[in-house]
Parts: sequence; structure tokens; C-alpha cells
Amino acid sequence: LCPDVPRFRGILKSKLEDFIVHEIAPDRTVIHLTNLSVDDTIKREAAGLEQLRELSSASDHEGFTAFYELVQRYQIYRTEESRKRIPPDEFLYRQQHEKAVRLRFRDIIKEHFRELVLDTIVKANEQGAQT
Repeated sequence: LCPDVPRFRGILKSKLEDFIVHEIAPDRTVIHLTNLSVDDTIKREAAGLEQLRELSSASDHEGFTAFYELVQRYQIYRTEESRKRIPPDEFLYRQQHEKAVRLRFRDIIKEHFRELVLDTIVKANEQGAQT
């Protein structure tokens, strides 16, 4: 196909047995998967992300998803380095004028992302009106 590229030899794998991988712990013991069930927290968060996707713009949803992945990494590793990579301490959705939509956002986050703190921010515009 590409005469300029050096060739290499290999074996084409196709059977399931060809793809078995053994995980090795730092103490050199083989790790075995013993539980195939999905954690309830993972199911709850996945349902919440789907519900938020339906309410959000694509950019808001991508921003929240990226923010939440950083929060999860920090919770897993709890290192100062992972904490530095989380945006200061917030993620802001675009303003929602419909109260019913704001309430739905709040309910989804409270139900599905229990470790997050949710707050409403009120700002005054140039004319002094609250937004």
C-alpha cells in the first residue's frame, strides 16, 4: 500500500480468546473482575446527564460534562494537582428566563449529582434590573 513505510509482521486476531487481558497490580498479583454490575451512582449520573442534555444548549452540556468529569477525578484521586485543574469553583449555565426550566435544572442536579452544590446567581444589568 505504502512502499515508503517499513513493513512489519503480525498475526491478525479475531477470536474472543485473542483479546483476553490480565490486569496486574503493583504488587504483581493478577486482578480478576468479580462484579459485572453497574453501580447505582453511575446509572443515576448517566440518567441526569441525559436529562440535562435535553434541557441544555450543546455548549452548556459539553461544559457541564467536562466540569463534572474533573470533579469526579478529584474525588477519585483527591490530589492537589487534580484540584488545580478544576475551574475555580463553579460552572455557570446560561441564563434561563423560564422559571419552570430553572426549577427542572435544579431538580435534576439535586437528584442525580448529589455531591454538587447548586446555587442561583442574581446579577444587576446596566439599568439596575436583576437578571
